[in-house]
Amino acid sequence: MSLLYKFISDINAVKNILAGNVKFTPIPELNDPSEMTPTLNDQDILDSLKHMQQKGYSECDMKYLRQQGNILRALAPRLKTRPIPNNSTEASAIIKNANYEKNFDEVKQFFVQASQEIVSNVGVLCLTNHFNCLPMWAHYANNSKGFVIEFINLDQTFKGDETGVLRQVRQITYNGEKCGITFEPSSHENGFFSKYKDWSYEQEFRVVMPLVECEQQNNNQLHIYKIPKKCINRIILGSQTSDEQAIEIKQQVKEINPAVEVCRAQFINGSVEIIKEL
Repeated sequence: MSLLYKFISDINAVKNILAGNVKFTPIPELNDPSEMTPTLNDQDILDSLKHMQQKGYSECDMKYLRQQGNILRALAPRLKTRPIPNNSTEASAIIKNANYEKNFDEVKQFFVQASQEIVSNVGVLCLTNHFNCLPMWAHYANNSKGFVIEFINLDQTFKGDETGVLRQVRQITYNGEKCGITFEPSSHENGFFSKYKDWSYEQEFRVVMPLVECEQQNNNQLHIYKIPKKCINRIILGSQTSDEQAIEIKQQVKEINPAVEVCRAQFINGSVEIIKEL
């Protein structure tokens, strides 16, 4: 992975970003009201339970079960959970013998509680792989009065961990119906990296981070994480950014992070072109 982009509306944020300070947004503050809310379909859950009871767990499945355990320990430690089985044979025996069907309401309640705990403890850095999307300049860059940050090699900073979902750059998948959480071992990833296809124009990549690892600023209203300044590769100013603001930003680049290139977006015949600032 090389280049990823962040649309930003507030031109005053340039100074902090040049210094390597990026904002992680709590889930309730995101503009998609369905973000990381559990999709629980009774029949899908029961069908997946039956499937896993018949099929049993493979060693590949165990990787996801262990990741689930790591996620719960990291983000929902207050919940009482069954220890993760030591191997696929033990896991297969448990799912075949446990009374999940009889305690189905409790199973669903656990899914809901776990999701609520996780949502309250993480923030998201939303990115995209393209800077030339006209609706995004309108929606996320203050009608082209804002700017875009071009990041390079963020995957070298966010390398992932034992949860399989935190602290790493992951691409969002888009579906006609939001994929739900079931007994399928990898289905928990749907809550983190699946969105409705209406949002597909964003071509989103994201990093999910525990908020406790961010520096709290502005009376805990801002959650800031420090990345290497070399990850900021370019600033693309919006076409409506004033000349005075462009001069100020170029001075900030010179003082804080002189390796960063400053460019400007222009809209020509319905497409975005980039010109270098003088």
